Amino acid sequence: MFGDSKKLLIAALFVVVLIILVNIAWWIFYSRTEQLLDTQLSRRLSAVAGIAAISIDPETLHRLALDDFSAYIQVASILEELRVVDSLSEVFIVDANYSYLFTTSPETDSIYFLAELNGKYIDSL
Repeated sequence: MFGDSKKLLIAALFVVVLIILVNIAWWIFYSRTEQLLDTQLSRRLSAVAGIAAISIDPETLHRLALDDFSAYIQVASILEELRVVDSLSEVFIVDANYSYLFTTSPETDSIYFLAELNGKYIDSL
């Protein structure tokens, strides 16, 4: 009887160790996958920001900040094309205070905390 309980204990320990090893392996796999996806998303969004920066000249941005309708139309066509081509949900331009100058989103969200949530990422661009 004592031999059976010893075998059962060894089997239980083996199962516990096996479960721990599998969980560690998956944790490592998911953390590496997360890093890879973050890197790819960062590169993609940087490329989109770069294309937008090249496509829109500073004078147009200045006119956009002054609420010039022709600048708004010009920027709208460029950013809408970027949004569609890159399958993005929204493309926007913000000023130094994180206020929207332009957005492709048809709905404004007054409770969206752009600066608090994404300020450091926007600053890095």
